[in-house]
Amino acid sequence: MGRRIVLAVLGFAVILVAGFFLGPRVPVDTTIRFNPWVIGDDPQAYLAREEAAVPNIRDGLDKEIIWANPMVHAKTPLAIVYIHGFSASKGEVRPLPDDIADELEA
Repeated sequence: MGRRIVLAVLGFAVILVAGFFLGPRVPVDTTIRFNPWVIGDDPQAYLAREEAAVPNIRDGLDKEIIWANPMVHAKTPLAIVYIHGFSASKGEVRPLPDDIADELEA
C-alpha cells in the first residue's frame, strides 16, 4: 500500500516535470529599449516632472538622485540603483546603498 502511494507520487512528479519541459513556449521579446532623449540633460528635472504626474506621493518617498559630488552633479562611470519592494520605502535599508556607492565612488 505504501509502495503504491510512493510510486503514484513519483509518477505524478515525473508527469509534471515532463509537462514543464515539453510544454508550449511563449515567445518573449527581451530587447532593451531606452531613449536617453526622454530624460534629457537634467535627470532631476525629469524625475520631478514624472513624479508631479503621480498624485498623493507621501513626503520622503519620491524618487531621488544622490550624486557622488553634490556640487557638480557629474555622471560617474558607475551608478548604484536601489529598487525597493512594493510595500517598502527607500529608507528600508538605509544607509546601505549610500555606503556601497561611497565605497565604489559611484
